[in-house]
Amino acid sequence: MNKPNCLIVKTSSEIFLKSAQVQKFFLRKLREHISFALKQNKIEVNSITHARGRFFIYLDSPEKAQVILSKMFGVHATALAFSSQENSIEALQRLVLNVSPASLAGKKSFAVRVTRVSKKWITSRDVEMKIGSAVLSSFPALSVNLEEPDATIFIELHEKNFFVYFSEEKSLGGLPLGVEGSIAFLFEGREDELAAAYLLMKRGCNLFPVVKKESKILTSSIARLVPFNAFREFSISDFSDIPLLVSERKIKAIGFSHKEISEISSEKTGLLELYPLLFFPENLLSEIREVVL
Repeated sequence: MNKPNCLIVKTSSEIFLKSAQVQKFFLRKLREHISFALKQNKIEVNSITHARGRFFIYLDSPEKAQVILSKMFGVHATALAFSSQENSIEALQRLVLNVSPASLAGKKSFAVRVTRVSKKWITSRDVEMKIGSAVLSSFPALSVNLEEPDATIFIELHEKNFFVYFSEEKSLGGLPLGVEGSIAFLFEGREDELAAAYLLMKRGCNLFPVVKKESKILTSSIARLVPFNAFREFSISDFSDIPLLVSERKIKAIGFSHKEISEISSEKTGLLELYPLLFFPENLLSEIREVVL
């Protein structure tokens, strides 16, 4: 095996603060978004499984899928992994020694980190020692450094298979789109509208853009949020159509980038008004601007 055959998707820790029933709903939503985003980008998936806060996506192009899912709300991190359906220490050693050279090249030290999901395996500590010993025998120039290693070999041991990877890419976290219902968001071309809309989407809201007057500039700006919307295109509505959105899309709130809404208030939308940037720290806002612009 010379390249990863699986993308491990680690789900947001926020999901697991919920009850079992709510977790199930959130994870179902997240899986739907993952499947849709990959399909929209013409990435063929062989299979998706789920266990212990992870989705395991088996496909021929895990690197491409990782780029797509780096903008998926509800995902904590992703890792390009080598997976095997065997479940013996000998098979694990063979795989690690087979796939490690590229990641260990030029490194002076390493560490092995094992997560044991199934107790059918020997203890995590024993696995770390056995794999570490095998790596030292094959790469004598290396040394073990458990505090600040130059390279880390991550291993996850499941009941019927195991996974090996060498790094993970942080994703956006937050909650899966749609788990907190649907909202409208007013786009007028104001500063930081994209950042405000992004924050509401990150909290699990389906976003329905509304405008006072549609323009190519506004349409182009809103399109920047499509990758964060599981690559679903937005349907832009006129502000006057809010009553229709309420009845057909069940929206219950409307978002704004700034609390300058005298004109909006006078039109009495009857919706809860959301201002995600109110009191939002400027240093964190700068980071979000970089993401969405």
